[in-house]
Amino acid sequence: MKQLATIALWFVCSMATAQNFTLRGNVNTNDYDGLAIRLVKLHPADRSLNTIVDSARIENGHFRFSFPVETPFLASLALPTKDNYHFYGLPETMCIAEPGNVAISYSASDPYSVTLSGGKLNNDYDATILSRDREVRLKLKTMMETRNAQEQTTPYSPEQEQAYGDSLRSLYASMCPAYHDFIARNISNDVGATLFFYHQNDFPETLYKSLKAKVRSDYAACHDSIMKAKELARHMEDSIRSATHNGARYADFTSLTPDGKSVALSDLLKPRRVLLLDFWASWCGPCRMEIPEIKKLYEKYHDKGFDVVSVSLDTKRESWTKALEAEQMPWPQLSTLEGFKSKSAQAYAVHAIPFVVLISGDGIMLQVNIHGQLLEKAIEEALIRQ
Repeated sequence: MKQLATIALWFVCSMATAQNFTLRGNVNTNDYDGLAIRLVKLHPADRSLNTIVDSARIENGHFRFSFPVETPFLASLALPTKDNYHFYGLPETMCIAEPGNVAISYSASDPYSVTLSGGKLNNDYDATILSRDREVRLKLKTMMETRNAQEQTTPYSPEQEQAYGDSLRSLYASMCPAYHDFIARNISNDVGATLFFYHQNDFPETLYKSLKAKVRSDYAACHDSIMKAKELARHMEDSIRSATHNGARYADFTSLTPDGKSVALSDLLKPRRVLLLDFWASWCGPCRMEIPEIKKLYEKYHDKGFDVVSVSLDTKRESWTKALEAEQMPWPQLSTLEGFKSKSAQAYAVHAIPFVVLISGDGIMLQVNIHGQLLEKAIEEALIRQ
């Protein structure tokens, strides 16, 4: 009985502290009807801890969220991707989940321009930041229209290009005081802390240090730990990249075939032959577009001593095997389904794909990340030397 009483008391206290947050949205178009928009709670210091709170279906251009909130937090609103690399036209935007009724409206002419109303923090966010953002977007639209009109007859000169670029940078920089103002007033709460770390590079050093001292200590410690880890990773990547250049010794690694067999890169490297190591993924459009070109090179030079091995940076087996079936690549395929965290990608400091390395039969990297005619020329020259 005592335990039940304790649980009941906790439930009553929780209900007393949590108040309902209701968000009504209007996207001002029926183009997204039937899609589910997601509301994600943004962690103040660690983006990997962002969590999906709820999703709502868009109907007749409107959506609605309603759930209890104990402490206000910054949230993002976004549609899922169409597939792995295509997006819908409705951009990701932000609002503040706080007790009360809030409304968000996307401009029909410019969905990046939004208006928030209702709730103390949301009203302040709109008045301070979003109002300035709307002004900047209107000025940007005018600048672009003026430029497009002039270039119908006369292209911009280098001096005009420079002036245009300077104006753009000045326009975007004009947003900083609005963020500084809002964040400074809210630095001690989760909303201000989240925006502070999201925009940390936009603060003068003195202001940054002053505001950081006011952030919750556990958030500051979490942020510092992440930044130290990133710095260490950069040093490690620089070290690997310094060894990943023309003339350096190749880096061996072990991966898996589609049927689960363990294979080392050294197993596929043959004397007096040339090997192209190709990093790709099923979701990578440019990678898929490059596969037919690699096929042509393989057909043309394989009998002369040219081999290929592809390493997928997919994380889902079904996506990988489906792409293999569609592409029908006649050379070895490897993947541990760990994406960019795989030992193969880390061995060559791969952070963007497609990424290729041309390796001689004796294990020397001949060319790193070249494509098209340059790659074919390098293959021809390498085969002559073998």
